[in-house]
Amino acid sequence: MAASLLATSGRSQERPVVPPAGVPPAHVPPARVPPAGVPPAGVPPAGVPPAGVPPARVEVVLLETTVGRFATLSEPACAATGVVVFHATFDGGGDALCSTAGGGVRVRVESGQELVADGRRGVVSRIGRQPGVGATLEIAFTATFVEGGRAVLLTRGDAGRCDLIADGGEAFRAFGEQAFVDRVGAVTFRADLDAKDHPDRERRDASPADRVAAEAKPPPQRMTALGRVAAWDVGLFRDRGVDLNTVGRTGAQLLDIAEGFSANDSGFVAFRAARRVGHWSVLLATYAGEQVIATTDDEIVQFGVPALNELGMVAVSATLHGGGATLLRGRFGQQLPERLLASDAGFAALADEVAIDPAGRIAFVGRNRDGAEVLALAGDPAAPGTIVPLLAAGEVVAGRKLASISLRSTAFARSDRLAVRLRFDEGVEAIALIYLRR
Repeated sequence: MAASLLATSGRSQERPVVPPAGVPPAHVPPARVPPAGVPPAGVPPAGVPPAGVPPARVEVVLLETTVGRFATLSEPACAATGVVVFHATFDGGGDALCSTAGGGVRVRVESGQELVADGRRGVVSRIGRQPGVGATLEIAFTATFVEGGRAVLLTRGDAGRCDLIADGGEAFRAFGEQAFVDRVGAVTFRADLDAKDHPDRERRDASPADRVAAEAKPPPQRMTALGRVAAWDVGLFRDRGVDLNTVGRTGAQLLDIAEGFSANDSGFVAFRAARRVGHWSVLLATYAGEQVIATTDDEIVQFGVPALNELGMVAVSATLHGGGATLLRGRFGQQLPERLLASDAGFAALADEVAIDPAGRIAFVGRNRDGAEVLALAGDPAAPGTIVPLLAAGEVVAGRKLASISLRSTAFARSDRLAVRLRFDEGVEAIALIYLRR
């Protein structure tokens, strides 16, 4: 791997690396999903709102659009304080990390900007599309640099100044699009790892020529969810400043770790991993161990990105063999995940990402049998089995006809607002806050 722009600190030499959690504790067996249409005991089947239950009243506030300086907008993340962060691309090229501030939207970091991290400088080439924002308004993001480096960074608002969380000199070959920061400033991220014989992986000095040779090597052959193929090892990591915790890493226990994860302020992480060839599981890593929430089987063919709330509840969309989809909700220690959408709920497919609020309500985007997208809520403890539509393609918002809706697992701010990305028929995109009114 080429020496990173921000790779000279040797910080990895100073902090311990905690190994990944082992197999689930003996008293917490892997969860099994009940058959289609059969909810766990005591949970009524999901369905459309019953007679007398009106749709939720919502207020849609547009925060930013592509009418003006931006060409595209990515799905936003939202802090408990209501601050929204998102990635955007400019009309003239280049991208930006943006956040709401003082009633407007502020560009925090943009490509071509010089950043200073731990006393070293570099010019940003590209910014990851899924930044995270913490309760104290810290923003975590991934970036690559004109000089060739890559890093996970944390900004607290100072123009051009960031904390270096991880970089290419710490055996990390590349970083994913996503970063998450919690209330204590710990940052969770996914990374590809250098080959086992790489100087950075072995923590040894090497000449520039040796580094160039190590960088040019192809990925090694290893077992993955697809069988034995050429692939880099990957891992999920949580950096607490003083040490680096390994949440999960390919090796003896895990064959693959998918892009996309969710984390919370308690240090829990929900992610998708393959434990055996041809099968994927939704895992929840906690301080008490690791649990399988659900696994692909004869009925479920794949999972979307899991969402996680502060109480450790996990929500995930699942695609079924033969067509159709459902929503699952589980938590650590729970033997069976709840199934929140029955086959007659009216949705032909669900979007990859969902969000879950502190009460356990799940916001999701589904495609109904007419092909239109609908943003809806499921799993309300006050109305079990009820699906509440919030917003649908075809409605008029701010004078424009809505074409599609998308969100991230970090879309909820408390339980009263939801950050989403909207696209209108004219091709205009918008970042919006949806306020939920009861």
